[in-house]
Amino acid sequence: MELLKAALEDAEELAGLNLELMIAEDYDKKLPLEKLIPRMSSFLQTGYEAFYIMFKGEKAGYILINKTAKPLYIRQFYILPKFQRKGLGRKTIKVLQEQYNTKTLDVEVMAWNEIGFNFWKKAGFKLRCYSMRLN
Repeated sequence: MELLKAALEDAEELAGLNLELMIAEDYDKKLPLEKLIPRMSSFLQTGYEAFYIMFKGEKAGYILINKTAKPLYIRQFYILPKFQRKGLGRKTIKVLQEQYNTKTLDVEVMAWNEIGFNFWKKAGFKLRCYSMRLN
């Protein structure tokens, strides 16, 4: 497993993966791909870095981080279903920590995303706050 840095010209592919992530986590404010592409391009031009998660020469997923946030902030993280449950998620976190020479990482998980929440707990993340919204 390795991280391969994505470039601005990868924005469309990354946006497609972001849409898959939104569907997988049942995100309540899904955006169409034509809106996700410029959004991803903007991220990549303003303090974010994206990496493909490579496994045996294949793209197994991606991670988008805000490298200017203190601590480092994981904005998006997705492993394609056929690569899940192989330890790639936790390996990705370890490689990211080494690459950025940090132990501390932040991430947000939607309240209804039990699978995601359990993954982050197993990876060693601790609950810090509850964020609530009145609609």
